[in-house]
Amino acid sequence: MNRLQARAAVASALAGVGFDLIVQGAPDSFGGAHMVAVIISAGTERAQLARNTSEDINSIIVSIYVQRAANGSSTTEDSLDALALATIAAIDALDTSIVFARSDAGSGGAPNRRIDGQMYRVERIGFTIRNEGV
Repeated sequence: MNRLQARAAVASALAGVGFDLIVQGAPDSFGGAHMVAVIISAGTERAQLARNTSEDINSIIVSIYVQRAANGSSTTEDSLDALALATIAAIDALDTSIVFARSDAGSGGAPNRRIDGQMYRVERIGFTIRNEGV
């Protein structure tokens, strides 16, 4: 599975997760959407397995954006947590060659971003796509 195929498959898998907007690539605007998934390619690495056999390891990142609640309530964090777990589960169920790799939320929490004049919390979730025998 190449990166284009992986992005398309992931976008399809995320359709039932509850996002208001799912985008492949970097959008200019979220158009007022509250919960957004942005799917991007994040590079390819080739690993030599044997003399004439290698494996391409493609990476994609799903960035989850949740518009912050105006009153600062914990609903934003709860929504971000739920969407992150649902995203990982949906992609895990998609194809065994797509493997959860990492998330950048960490102990410090996910960063904030201002988009379209609104504040969003964002969590980046990385996945690797293994293609043996290339």
